[in-house]
Amino acid sequence: MKISLTARILLWSVMGFGFSFIYVPLILVVINSFNKNTSFAWPPTGFTTSWWSKAMVNEGVRDAIVAHGTGTVANDRVEAEVYEKVWGTANLRVMTPKASLGHLSMACGAVESALAVKCLQEGCVAGPEAGDRELDPECPIGNSSTRERQAPRHILKPSFGFGGQNACLLFNS
Repeated sequence: MKISLTARILLWSVMGFGFSFIYVPLILVVINSFNKNTSFAWPPTGFTTSWWSKAMVNEGVRDAIVAHGTGTVANDRVEAEVYEKVWGTANLRVMTPKASLGHLSMACGAVESALAVKCLQEGCVAGPEAGDRELDPECPIGNSSTRERQAPRHILKPSFGFGGQNACLLFNS
């Protein structure tokens, strides 16, 4: 199939506008994440990686996480391995609501966010306790009872969608 030069120019222009509409704001967020100015002034007054190092050692994100996983063995093992490599396993509690509720398509992020807020209000982490089910020995996280831990102060809620629709929310009590 042949496309005329005018049609090609039009398609490239529309595609360029679409990509810039999506990626320019993301690039600005990434650039601002290295900004030294705490008010995120533009243009950045200097660059630093202190935000990234502070985020990695912040204990808050280790309270609990609402796993993105679908509750399948293969997905849970991979996701558990990622969490272990990023945050370690010592204090991380994981909620997997999709395993109980199923995938709610576009409503999934909203329902899981509501669950995270309710867990902060109730001072608990939703999900099965140790002994309620047989634990997968290949999953390095979630193998201890939540009853013996204190209430979470922070719950991290990642959402990942088709086409790069990705976001993470950190809920605080």
